[in-house]
Amino acid sequence: MSARAPIREKIYGLRQRQRTDGSWRIWWEPRPADKDRGFSVVELDAKRLSWSERQAKQLAAEAQRAAKGEAAPVRRGGRTIEALVELYKKDPEYLDKKPATRRSYDGNLRVIIAKWGDELVTDFSKPMMREWYLACLEGRGHHMAVSLIRQMSILFSFAELKGWRAEDSNPCFRLKMKTPPRGSRITTWEEVDALLDASAELGLRSIGVAVLMGLLQGQRLTDVIEAQVGDFWQVPMEDPPIMLWAWKVDRSKRATLGMMQLHPIAEERILPMREGKDNRARLLTDERTGADYHQDLFWERWNEVRSKAAETCPSIAAEGNTLQFRDLRRTFGVWARAGGASDGDVADVLGNSADEDAALQETYMPPNFATASRAVMKIARPEKKERKTA
Repeated sequence: MSARAPIREKIYGLRQRQRTDGSWRIWWEPRPADKDRGFSVVELDAKRLSWSERQAKQLAAEAQRAAKGEAAPVRRGGRTIEALVELYKKDPEYLDKKPATRRSYDGNLRVIIAKWGDELVTDFSKPMMREWYLACLEGRGHHMAVSLIRQMSILFSFAELKGWRAEDSNPCFRLKMKTPPRGSRITTWEEVDALLDASAELGLRSIGVAVLMGLLQGQRLTDVIEAQVGDFWQVPMEDPPIMLWAWKVDRSKRATLGMMQLHPIAEERILPMREGKDNRARLLTDERTGADYHQDLFWERWNEVRSKAAETCPSIAAEGNTLQFRDLRRTFGVWARAGGASDGDVADVLGNSADEDAALQETYMPPNFATASRAVMKIARPEKKERKTA
């Protein structure tokens, strides 16, 4: 018979498990829908049961409020981490960032508040942050560990600006963090076909178009779902004298402008999505509700299409190697380079090397269009091999 859990009260998301040595692991674990809203696993402390119980209840309440679209209240009282976060989110330092960046920050800030919310800003030291980094490294992985420490560093630098910490006292500087390993998953044409077939079968053709916009145009999800009808227009070319369909994108993460020719495979599916819509309308809308896509709705539909596609192409959902939407952008780079595109041409599509001088972006639009288009058009679908007959 197993021992009774330390926390008796049933709390949404609370998990407790006894280890083989008799000690207890206590943590709060979000459900899949909560994860899509930015919540993640939070480790609690079996040696501080009252504190752990309070934290679990707070996280449960925040998750339930987020599910209803309500903002979570912030506790007040002294110069705590939670009070600092509240102050930070009212400052232009946070408000001037792109919506996609703020959403990423919000997920990290929820984890930070759950762990450190009641702690005073002045109580943090470099050894303290180093120990938390190592704990996150073990429990959350490289990417999340580095992301959380960087978020804490942003907060402590902001605290210095507000006079809450002494100048040059950021405890997150020079922690000897390991560089997270880069993702390596790329997709295959077989997987792409399965996704397109599944999206059509489910009546979710917009998801199939989103796949091609990420795969053949190399753009992030936020820029795909926020693309407007008027962002796609015909560009006159002189040599030869023809009109080309192009996509002008104002990239959400790096605030860089880009314009590129539409790949013929993507063009074939994008143009019908424009019909009957105002230029300011979203290109992609949910077929079932007619609503514009937001992150939660898109992930819900994407997961459905991916699961359906995995029925005919199991590699899409291979254990430990499930295809993610972000892998499509990586695949673009690999395929374009394999087709002969230069690193510079590929970078013009991805938009991650042209942000040194925002004032010159409009000036460099014409050459960027040519180089970005070259990279897009380097992707060619391999011809299907015909079976030999005896």
